[in-house]
Amino acid sequence: MSTTNTTSQNQTRVEQVDRIGESAEVSVDIVLPIHNQAAALDSHVRALRGFLCEHAQQRGDFTWNIVLADMASTDATWEQSQRLAGEFPGEIRALRMEQEGRGHALKIAWGESRASVVSYMDLALSADIKDIGFLIGSLLVGGADIAIGSRLLSESQVSRTLRREFISRTYNMLLHSYLNASFHDAQCGFKAVTAQAAKTLLPLICDDGLFFDTEMLLLAQNAGLLIYEIPVVWNQPIDDGINVTETIQRDLEGMRRMKRTFAKGVTKDGMPLPWVSAQEAALEQESHSDGSAAASSASSSPSGDTAHYDLSAPILYDTSSDVSSISDPYGQLKTMTLPSLSPRQSAAKAFRGPVVHSVRPVSSVGSLARQTMLIDVASVRVK
Repeated sequence: MSTTNTTSQNQTRVEQVDRIGESAEVSVDIVLPIHNQAAALDSHVRALRGFLCEHAQQRGDFTWNIVLADMASTDATWEQSQRLAGEFPGEIRALRMEQEGRGHALKIAWGESRASVVSYMDLALSADIKDIGFLIGSLLVGGADIAIGSRLLSESQVSRTLRREFISRTYNMLLHSYLNASFHDAQCGFKAVTAQAAKTLLPLICDDGLFFDTEMLLLAQNAGLLIYEIPVVWNQPIDDGINVTETIQRDLEGMRRMKRTFAKGVTKDGMPLPWVSAQEAALEQESHSDGSAAASSASSSPSGDTAHYDLSAPILYDTSSDVSSISDPYGQLKTMTLPSLSPRQSAAKAFRGPVVHSVRPVSSVGSLARQTMLIDVASVRVK
């Protein structure tokens, strides 16, 4: 067991984090945030591991680690986590934080990960684990920056109380109307993010609790990252330990804070949104350019140039060419060529507007990571 000191983004105190196992260079880290869940921990972790061994590891779909992120449990959760990490070294590792909060746990677990993709799901396995391949595969093949499960898509099969359904739909309607959110389900506990996107977003996320998910998605949309929504089969546990009234209050406070963040281009902690600065610089550069400079630039640029974009990284727009080409670093998708926006359009829209589109798995091709998706090429907005 190793013990190190880490400093949380929103705290001045130094926190001690206990660890069993080391981060590895795998395809994906699957983080399970846990708090006082000793009763269900062993059986659910073994079920998840068994599925991954059978459907991912043996078939060579992708390599993985399960990360048990204990959020200051007071029961036997940490002891069981240590035992599981010791029983399955190289497959399961464990972290113990001194404070509660899913967002806080994910900042630490994702922040120290060496995986190509970081993800998380609820220990209750509310989302059908058979959909893990679609969630992870859509990122491993270079198709998006973030993939999320959505319980509010028409294809989803959801079993939960009417009260929870009403609260979820009302909350997401508020996000759409108040913050122009384009995604359907902010709080589904089934998400994956590329390492590059996580590196961009994590330092900007202020919330350490359940609003972490919403804040991450709002920032991603504001930055112009590409988000896939995937329909899920969802079975809500009878008691998930969430204080609904308190969560609603914190969510509303978080929404007001994000409204101020986007208006000012700066987070509550004083971190500037880097893409806002880039947008302003592009606008300023264009406003100061004259016709002769534009003509000179056009004459010096060979026609037919293309800009290649690595979809495993945040997609940015290059105004130097007339055609933008999306290239797939994993060689699984055909290269697509789309007409670009004009320089003024790109400066105004490059980091704004919806980039979310839903995908539906339609067939299996050899392995989980290569299962094809329905992708509307016209909806892929290249910056």
